[in-house]
Amino acid sequence: IRLFKHDSTNECVFTFEGSNGKKNGGIIYDLGRFTLAGAGSMVTWCGIHNLHRGVKDELWSIVHSTAYKTFKPELATYQKVICAGHSLGGSLCDMWTHLANNGAEDSTDTDCWTKLAW
Repeated sequence: IRLFKHDSTNECVFTFEGSNGKKNGGIIYDLGRFTLAGAGSMVTWCGIHNLHRGVKDELWSIVHSTAYKTFKPELATYQKVICAGHSLGGSLCDMWTHLANNGAEDSTDTDCWTKLAW
């Protein structure tokens, strides 16, 4: 994840990378998130139904990461936050913006939405 800031317009772009090339287990790890038994099943997270388990698991890892905890307070300082991503990053961006904008909560993860929103 990266945060690109445009201070003169008080806007920023929050980005998610696509599938991992060689880091964090590489492409084999990413493929496992989508091809292993149960990986493609639909799950409920943050009170939202029919989310792809592989994308949800990847986003869960990101929003619980040290990097995200560093960026999150900065997001609140911008008038406009734009999200961008390619491939897996596009799916992560779509799910992140949907969950962050809806404020849904899930009783199985009581701080789910608070980890996403800023």
